[in-house]
Amino acid sequence: MLGFTKQEQGIVLFLIFSLLVGVSVQLYNRFFHETSLVEINQEFVDKFNAKFEKMNSLQEPEPSPEKKKVIRESSALASKEAQVKKQATGQDLPENNANEFALIDINSANEEELQLIPRIGPVLAQRIIRFRQKNGQFGRIEELKQVKGIGKATFKKIVPYISINRNGSD
Repeated sequence: MLGFTKQEQGIVLFLIFSLLVGVSVQLYNRFFHETSLVEINQEFVDKFNAKFEKMNSLQEPEPSPEKKKVIRESSALASKEAQVKKQATGQDLPENNANEFALIDINSANEEELQLIPRIGPVLAQRIIRFRQKNGQFGRIEELKQVKGIGKATFKKIVPYISINRNGSD
Protein backbone atom coordinates (compact mmCIF):
# COMPACT_ATOMS: atom_id res chain seq x y z
CA MET A 1 0.00 0.00 0.00
CA LEU A 2 1.87 3.06 -1.37
CA GLY A 3 5.22 1.88 -0.07
CA PHE A 4 4.23 1.90 3.63
CA THR A 5 5.52 -0.70 6.00
CA LYS A 6 3.06 -3.02 7.76
CA GLN A 7 3.21 -0.89 10.92
CA GLU A 8 2.61 2.40 9.00
CA GLN A 9 -0.33 0.81 7.16
CA GLY A 10 -1.88 -0.11 10.51
CA ILE A 11 -1.50 3.46 11.81
CA VAL A 12 -3.04 4.97 8.65
CA LEU A 13 -5.98 2.56 8.81
CA PHE A 14 -6.46 3.36 12.52
CA LEU A 15 -6.51 7.14 11.81
CA ILE A 16 -9.01 6.72 8.94
CA PHE A 17 -11.22 4.51 11.11
CA SER A 18 -11.05 7.06 13.99
CA LEU A 19 -11.99 9.86 11.61
CA LEU A 20 -15.00 7.93 10.32
CA VAL A 21 -16.17 7.09 13.84
CA GLY A 22 -15.81 10.74 14.94
CA VAL A 23 -17.78 12.04 11.96
CA SER A 24 -20.46 9.41 12.51
CA VAL A 25 -20.85 10.35 16.19
CA GLN A 26 -21.15 14.06 15.30
CA LEU A 27 -23.77 13.35 12.64
CA TYR A 28 -25.74 11.17 15.05
CA ASN A 29 -25.64 13.83 17.76
CA ARG A 30 -26.63 16.57 15.36
CA PHE A 31 -29.52 14.84 13.56
CA PHE A 32 -30.78 12.02 15.74
CA HIS A 33 -30.16 13.18 19.29
CA GLU A 34 -32.43 16.28 19.35
CA THR A 35 -34.50 15.23 22.37
CA SER A 36 -31.84 16.31 24.87
CA LEU A 37 -31.60 19.74 23.24
CA VAL A 38 -35.35 20.19 23.43
CA GLU A 39 -35.31 19.18 27.09
CA ILE A 40 -32.51 21.62 27.83
CA ASN A 41 -34.32 24.41 26.01
CA GLN A 42 -37.59 23.61 27.80
CA GLU A 43 -35.76 23.68 31.13
CA PHE A 44 -34.32 27.10 30.24
CA VAL A 45 -37.76 28.37 29.24
CA ASP A 46 -39.27 27.14 32.51
CA LYS A 47 -36.54 28.85 34.56
CA PHE A 48 -36.97 32.04 32.56
CA ASN A 49 -40.74 32.04 33.08
CA ALA A 50 -40.32 31.45 36.81
CA LYS A 51 -37.90 34.39 37.12
CA PHE A 52 -40.21 36.55 35.01
CA GLU A 53 -43.18 35.78 37.23
CA LYS A 54 -41.11 36.46 40.35
CA MET A 55 -39.99 39.84 39.01
CA ASN A 56 -43.51 40.82 38.04
CA SER A 57 -44.90 39.81 41.41
CA LEU A 58 -42.51 42.09 43.31
CA GLN A 59 -44.00 45.45 44.18
CA GLU A 60 -42.06 48.53 43.22
CA PRO A 61 -40.54 50.04 46.36
CA GLU A 62 -41.30 53.59 47.44
CA PRO A 63 -38.84 55.95 45.70
CA SER A 64 -36.12 57.40 47.89
CA PRO A 65 -36.25 61.13 48.76
CA GLU A 66 -33.51 61.83 46.19
CA LYS A 67 -35.47 60.01 43.51
CA LYS A 68 -38.64 61.92 44.42
CA LYS A 69 -36.70 65.17 44.03
CA VAL A 70 -35.47 64.11 40.57
CA ILE A 71 -39.02 63.15 39.56
CA ARG A 72 -40.35 66.54 40.72
CA GLU A 73 -37.53 68.38 38.93
CA SER A 74 -38.08 66.46 35.69
CA SER A 75 -41.82 67.17 35.77
CA ALA A 76 -41.07 70.84 36.48
CA LEU A 77 -38.68 70.86 33.53
CA ALA A 78 -41.34 69.26 31.31
CA SER A 79 -43.77 71.96 32.43
CA LYS A 80 -41.17 74.66 31.66
CA GLU A 81 -40.54 72.99 28.29
CA ALA A 82 -44.26 73.12 27.50
CA GLN A 83 -44.30 76.83 28.39
CA VAL A 84 -41.33 77.49 26.10
CA LYS A 85 -43.06 75.63 23.28
CA LYS A 86 -46.26 77.57 23.85
CA GLN A 87 -44.26 80.79 23.69
CA ALA A 88 -42.35 79.67 20.58
CA THR A 89 -45.30 78.29 18.66
CA GLY A 90 -48.10 80.43 20.07
CA GLN A 91 -50.24 77.38 20.81
CA ASP A 92 -50.95 75.22 23.82
CA LEU A 93 -49.29 71.81 23.75
CA PRO A 94 -50.41 69.06 26.10
CA GLU A 95 -47.89 68.00 28.79
CA ASN A 96 -47.53 64.51 27.31
CA ASN A 97 -46.21 66.03 24.06
CA ALA A 98 -43.51 67.93 25.93
CA ASN A 99 -40.77 66.25 23.90
CA GLU A 100 -42.10 67.40 20.54
CA PHE A 101 -40.12 69.79 18.36
CA ALA A 102 -40.23 73.54 19.11
CA LEU A 103 -38.04 76.46 18.09
CA ILE A 104 -36.07 78.24 20.79
CA ASP A 105 -35.29 81.92 20.30
CA ILE A 106 -31.57 82.20 21.04
CA ASN A 107 -31.84 85.98 21.54
CA SER A 108 -34.25 85.73 24.47
CA ALA A 109 -33.87 82.20 25.86
CA ASN A 110 -32.54 81.79 29.37
CA GLU A 111 -30.08 79.07 30.40
CA GLU A 112 -32.79 76.46 31.11
CA GLU A 113 -34.50 77.09 27.79
CA LEU A 114 -31.21 76.85 25.87
CA GLN A 115 -30.53 73.48 27.49
CA LEU A 116 -33.71 72.14 25.88
CA ILE A 117 -31.86 72.26 22.55
CA PRO A 118 -30.09 68.97 21.78
CA ARG A 119 -26.30 69.08 22.31
CA ILE A 120 -26.49 72.20 24.49
CA GLY A 121 -25.68 71.65 28.13
CA PRO A 122 -25.23 74.09 30.99
CA VAL A 123 -21.72 75.20 29.99
CA LEU A 124 -22.61 75.87 26.37
CA ALA A 125 -25.83 77.63 27.40
CA GLN A 126 -23.81 79.96 29.66
CA ARG A 127 -21.36 80.64 26.82
CA ILE A 128 -24.23 81.57 24.49
CA ILE A 129 -25.67 83.95 27.08
CA ARG A 130 -22.23 85.52 27.77
CA PHE A 131 -21.63 85.91 24.03
CA ARG A 132 -25.05 87.54 23.64
CA GLN A 133 -24.38 89.91 26.56
CA LYS A 134 -20.94 90.86 25.22
CA ASN A 135 -21.80 91.22 21.51
CA GLY A 136 -25.52 92.00 21.56
CA GLN A 137 -28.29 89.96 20.02
CA PHE A 138 -27.61 87.51 17.25
CA GLY A 139 -28.40 89.00 13.85
CA ARG A 140 -28.13 85.71 11.97
CA ILE A 141 -28.23 82.12 13.12
CA GLU A 142 -24.76 81.55 11.63
CA GLU A 143 -23.26 83.91 14.24
CA LEU A 144 -23.85 81.12 16.76
CA LYS A 145 -20.75 79.40 15.30
CA GLN A 146 -18.64 82.15 16.91
CA VAL A 147 -19.53 80.81 20.36
CA LYS A 148 -16.73 78.60 21.70
CA GLY A 149 -17.85 74.97 21.58
CA ILE A 150 -20.20 75.31 18.61
CA GLY A 151 -18.48 74.00 15.52
CA LYS A 152 -19.87 72.94 12.18
CA ALA A 153 -21.12 69.55 13.40
CA THR A 154 -22.84 70.93 16.50
CA PHE A 155 -24.30 73.81 14.51
CA LYS A 156 -25.82 71.38 11.98
CA LYS A 157 -27.42 69.42 14.84
CA ILE A 158 -28.93 72.44 16.62
CA VAL A 159 -29.98 74.65 13.73
CA PRO A 160 -33.39 72.95 13.27
CA TYR A 161 -34.25 73.77 16.89
CA ILE A 162 -33.37 77.46 17.01
CA SER A 163 -34.81 80.71 15.75
CA ILE A 164 -33.92 84.38 16.01
CA ASN A 165 -36.32 87.06 17.15
CA ARG A 166 -34.50 90.39 17.09
CA ASN A 167 -37.07 91.95 19.40
CA GLY A 168 -36.07 89.57 22.22
CA SER A 169 -35.03 91.03 25.53
CA ASP A 170 -31.61 90.55 27.12
